[in-house]
Parts: sequence; C-alpha cells; structure tokens
Amino acid sequence: MKTYNVPEISEGIYWVGIRDWNRRIFDALIPLPQGTTYNAYLVRGKEKTALIDTVNPGFERELEEKIAQVIGEAPLDYIVMNHAEPDHAGAIPVMMELHKGARLITTEKGAKMAQIYYKAPAEETRIVKDGDSIELGGKTLKFIEAPFLHWPETWSMRAPLSSAHRPYWAECIRSPRTP
Repeated sequence: MKTYNVPEISEGIYWVGIRDWNRRIFDALIPLPQGTTYNAYLVRGKEKTALIDTVNPGFERELEEKIAQVIGEAPLDYIVMNHAEPDHAGAIPVMMELHKGARLITTEKGAKMAQIYYKAPAEETRIVKDGDSIELGGKTLKFIEAPFLHWPETWSMRAPLSSAHRPYWAECIRSPRTP
C-alpha cells in the first residue's frame, strides 16, 4: 500500500480526498486547467468514524488506502452523502461493499437518489432531517438541509465540537492544491 499525505485539518478530522490532475472540464461547462479535487473527510470520534462524501469513480482504491492509513483495520460506521453527484458520491458502492455494516447517512431525497444511482440498499441507509445529529464520541455531526442550493438533496454538515464546518458551497471552491 502506498503512503499518502493525509492531513489532519482539525483534531480527529482528516482530508482523504483526491487530486485529479487530469480532469479538464466540470459539468460540461467549467474549464479546469489545473485539474480538480474530490473532497472527502474522515471524522474520528472516540467511539465511531464517519466518512463525509466520497470521490469520483476510478479513485476508490486511493480513497480506501487513505482511510486505512488513518483507521487501519477499524470499520467505518457511517458514510455521509452530502450531495449525489458522482464527484461527491461515486465511490459509495465500493465503500459500502468494503465497509459492511456502515450506514449511509443522507436526506430523504438523497436516499432515493442513492438507491437509483448507486444501488444503495434502503436497509443500510439512515435518513436524517434538518437539525438531526449523530454522536461519534466526543464529536457530533449536525445536519442542515439546504435543498436546491445546487440539487434538491443538497445539505450541509457541521461537526460543532471541532468548529470545522464544511458546507456544500465550500466544496464548489475546487483547486488541486487544497487543502
């Protein structure tokens, strides 16, 4: 397994995203002369671990190697889908297969999209609503719906105890140099 730079951006919060130097266009409209990033975050509490978003298809192995670099053989408990487009959620099928028992966390609209696009089983999906939270053990993920900010299922997430906030709109700022 290759060793990657996996920065801890706040206590117990790691950037496990991918730099795609070869992508040249986004949404068939926006030029990407320097490539892009697929931002994914690993949040480790004392009791549970959550993966916040995944990556574009084709980068699943690198994502899994970065996760393993942080948690070793420990399982993921949650895979949070903030947005259903492939650059955020494309690795969900692989992550769900590798981390049996992990629950996909999303909105009601997101769950429907995950079932259609990623064949996410309903019985492995937990639907959360605006204001709901999940305790990881010393870290709490709080969910904030933001429908139609981009897509109908778009939402944001906050880990209040760490003061790290990764709203969806921050994900739109893409650079292969970040973080």
